[in-house]
Amino acid sequence: MENYTKTTFKIFWKHAKKYKLVIFIMFFFILIATIAGTIAPLYFKKFFDILTGEGEVLKKVDLLKNILLINLLLVYAIEWIGWRVSTFSIIYFQSRTMRDIQNSCFSYLQKHSVSFFNNNFVGSLVKKVNRFSNSFEGLADIIVFDFFPLIISIIFITTVLALRNIFLGLAIFIWIIIYCLINYFFSIYKLKYDTERAKIDSKVTGVLADTVTNHLNIKLFASYNREKDNFEENTSALQKIRSFCWNLGNTFDSIQALLMVGLEIGVLYVAVNLWEKGIATIGDFALIQGYLLIVFQKP
Repeated sequence: MENYTKTTFKIFWKHAKKYKLVIFIMFFFILIATIAGTIAPLYFKKFFDILTGEGEVLKKVDLLKNILLINLLLVYAIEWIGWRVSTFSIIYFQSRTMRDIQNSCFSYLQKHSVSFFNNNFVGSLVKKVNRFSNSFEGLADIIVFDFFPLIISIIFITTVLALRNIFLGLAIFIWIIIYCLINYFFSIYKLKYDTERAKIDSKVTGVLADTVTNHLNIKLFASYNREKDNFEENTSALQKIRSFCWNLGNTFDSIQALLMVGLEIGVLYVAVNLWEKGIATIGDFALIQGYLLIVFQKP
């Protein structure tokens, strides 16, 4: 299984590296957009600190104008531009890379012997080629829109919170480590079942395509019932493994939700204790909540 994974990554990278400039532009603007998105809660912190602080009303109004209407607008504009450039870049990158992968699969498939095609379902082969090229899209989306922004956000968020208070930074950092480890081991555990589901799914497609292609022979030899029973047997196997994988994923989503609730309650508990000691401000609660939303949205 590990060798198959490494081989798949090598094939993907072989085709993706042709567009290194686009990859650089894409990740650069995602970096800019992610940093801008994590800077925004800092202005909301100042906003609430001003509202609850002392000083003349007019001075507060001037500060709010400068912070919210200028700085915050600028940050959101940078974030918007960053995401727009990155999304258009990934469309250019993914569509061309997937095309190259499909062309490569076609060439590789056509070089097989006649006996290979005689011993394999046509529908199953087509399904595998389509799934292989489409899996690149899924992998690229995870790396570009989930993994990379999450890493940048974690670094920035933990640094900012640690500067405010070391315990807040440590709480977020330790939770992220635990969360990532659970995700990793769960993915390894679930991979074998996902692979089995893909195999059975391809087999069902192959059986269906074969029966449609040979529909005349089925009618001539009155083998409808046999083919029907065979197809139902395969779809039942697919239903069982599909339900198991979906229930497994749903169970893990429930665990993730509990981890998120635990983090939010834990961090707010620490923040309340710091506020009682005069270390944290009301603005810090807005900052923490904003950063928790960012962390929760990334996975």
